[in-house]
Amino acid sequence: MKFTYKNIIEIHEKIAKHYSIDSNYLNINAIKSIVYRMNDNFNNSDIYPTIYDKAAVLFMRIIRCHPFIDGNKRTALASLSEYLVDNNIVYLTFSSDIRFSVEIAKIHSNNISDSHILKNIKRWIMFHSANSNDDIDIIIDRQLSLIKTIIGVAKNKNRPSMIDKTFDYWYATDIYPYYTPSYSGLEGIMQELEMEKVFFKQVDSLIELILKVGRK
Repeated sequence: MKFTYKNIIEIHEKIAKHYSIDSNYLNINAIKSIVYRMNDNFNNSDIYPTIYDKAAVLFMRIIRCHPFIDGNKRTALASLSEYLVDNNIVYLTFSSDIRFSVEIAKIHSNNISDSHILKNIKRWIMFHSANSNDDIDIIIDRQLSLIKTIIGVAKNKNRPSMIDKTFDYWYATDIYPYYTPSYSGLEGIMQELEMEKVFFKQVDSLIELILKVGRK
């Protein structure tokens, strides 16, 4: 199925309903321009040639264009995930994605070029994307290892505040205090990751189907 501006609107409507936020958009043309930009070409050659390049444009443009009254960053993450699934790639969302999204939103264009921002977004997306069940395990294990290391260092140094500060940092409470964390600290995130790992193993055949055929 071709990803269109209507997909973005539908995703935002679902997010608005789930979080009880305003579902209206500011400018329909701004939403359409996001998909147009993804598919820009010059002399019959794509300016953004790979799936990851286009995904980075989608993510950045929703955040930077701010086409909706509320929920733009959440819509950007959800749209990114759906677009990649449409292209047989699973994107694994983690708590640190929240800070990443907020920081992208706060970058001023006169301080850094869009091409540099897109390059870093692309690297971030690829780092969290899976093309096989083995990749999913590797990505989740990597995140679990990071959290366990932070908790271990904090306990060894008798600095429990390090755990809370890391949690707050990932949720960007210092620059965007409006999010309500869905987990109770790093331990809660770790438990959720362990559950996700079990879940992916239980639905192995479903994941393989997603990775092989995507959404028709």
